Amino acid sequence: MIFLTKRYFCMMTLSVMFLLSFSTIVSASDENNVKHFKMISAVEYTGKGQFRNQAETLFEVRKEAISNSEFRYSITGNDLNPNLTAKSSMTTSSFILDKNTHHLSGTGQDMAFWAKVNNESLKSLQIKVTKDSVGKTWKQSFDLSSLGNSLPQRLGFTLTAIELKTETFGEMIAVRALSEPFFIKAGKDSIRSKINAVYLFDSKIEDVYLSISVFEGTTDVNGYQETLRH
Repeated sequence: MIFLTKRYFCMMTLSVMFLLSFSTIVSASDENNVKHFKMISAVEYTGKGQFRNQAETLFEVRKEAISNSEFRYSITGNDLNPNLTAKSSMTTSSFILDKNTHHLSGTGQDMAFWAKVNNESLKSLQIKVTKDSVGKTWKQSFDLSSLGNSLPQRLGFTLTAIELKTETFGEMIAVRALSEPFFIKAGKDSIRSKINAVYLFDSKIEDVYLSISVFEGTTDVNGYQETLRH
């Protein structure tokens, strides 16, 4: 199936790309050197038939100071098997973050690409989210012209920040980002796409407690409508 096999990597790239882009609007907390995260990733397809696949990964993130402004983050991920009782497929990657500029330096081919995406997105960042942003809605666009011809030249988002009170964590700040529709080129055809995301911060907007991003692409290049959601 052309839509899934040939364009899947590009879609995965976009979903991670904008997660990285918006994560640079806050400062990382310096209190703990080791933190743990859980990621649940689901892929849903509808077309001639439908399927859904879900995977769960546990991440350990270690932080090491290498200068007054630069920190190395080492990320180790363990994919869990379907019965959630055994760990397998351990992967490790790392990058360097300059806390003053939020620029990334990737180590390895994959992280070098994410670093480029992050640093290019930083050039377009217009508004830093602070407590003054709560209760407001604003526009933000990113210049993607340096990332290849398959992606749109520029992608726009509408952001909204609201205050939430939770029983477990107390006062929190939620930021929602909704993209304008855009198209990904697939040969002579185009895939209509959108990205929606929400981030849950502490009241100081320093630590991310939860992030959810959804990429959706729709096409009829095979003669019938197909939709992929990740």
